[in-house]
Amino acid sequence: MRSDLAERWLTPDGQRRRERLIASGFQGPWREVLKGFPGADALGPHVGDLRGIDLTQEELPGAEFVHVRLDGARLDDCGLNEARLDFTTLSGASLTWARMERASLMACVAMGTCWEDASLEGAVLTASNLVHGSFRRADFRAPV
Repeated sequence: MRSDLAERWLTPDGQRRRERLIASGFQGPWREVLKGFPGADALGPHVGDLRGIDLTQEELPGAEFVHVRLDGARLDDCGLNEARLDFTTLSGASLTWARMERASLMACVAMGTCWEDASLEGAVLTASNLVHGSFRRADFRAPV
């Protein structure tokens, strides 16, 4: 992923937008926050551009990430239970220790993504491209 896409989140404008997005829980019309953000307009109005964002340790249950680009994002130890990530791109993202119980990732593209130690019990991964991903110690089972 291009470093300028990740660095844009470190600017004062990027930090303000990130905080507004987190406060929204990525529910409702959160894409409005991205209008005018560097790189976002290139993807069009129907694709949420979160490439390179760091959401480490955020609790975002039920987040709506449908048709979102999360390439290179940091979602380590993130609470994404029952989140919708259908038609989302997560290539090169890190989801180490992410909690994604009952999350929907239908038709997700996640090439080279790190899912190590992630909890994916009940997650739906139908028609997803997970090639070259790392799933060491990822848990797909219900607790006994």
